[in-house]
Amino acid sequence: MITTIEKPELRARDGSTLAIRESDLGELLSVSDPAGRILFTYDSSTGCGAVHIGGLEIRSSERRVELACDRELSLSSPEAVALRGGESCLKLAREKSELRSRWLEARIGETELQGERIAARVQEAEISASRMEVAVGRVVRWARSVYERVEDLFLTMAGRIRTESEGAYLVRAERARFDVEEEVKVHGKTIHLG
Repeated sequence: MITTIEKPELRARDGSTLAIRESDLGELLSVSDPAGRILFTYDSSTGCGAVHIGGLEIRSSERRVELACDRELSLSSPEAVALRGGESCLKLAREKSELRSRWLEARIGETELQGERIAARVQEAEISASRMEVAVGRVVRWARSVYERVEDLFLTMAGRIRTESEGAYLVRAERARFDVEEEVKVHGKTIHLG
């Protein structure tokens, strides 16, 4: 049984109202509190509903739920807060937080990261930057092979330099120059010059 309400507005004793208004597309149903603040709206033409709580608005459509707020929005829990969408998940907990996703794209103006230890395990990494500066106390690198290509200048400034090779050591250049202030020592079973 379908009942049509002829009166466009119903008012409760405390002043709360239920109103049905006509729009260009259909009817708009709204519920307001005694102060006239809208608590709930429903658009019959789109099938979308919205709940209004203070500055928070929860909008719902056929395939989407949206939270909108005109001030700071905070989610808190003594255990954990988790956001899940499909196979992706963001979980914030007291001791350990997790972010799981098949693909993540982040666009950040500036980033500052502080911690006691950082560990990264990836199959492939690519970094592109116009300038990169690294300042550390000690650098230890382990690799099967290292390939470096510099288009302009490759400059190393150090207190001492030591290079060890178990196999062959090859230096190839168009021109080479060695400037030594004190002495040069060359040791080998056989030394070929020229």
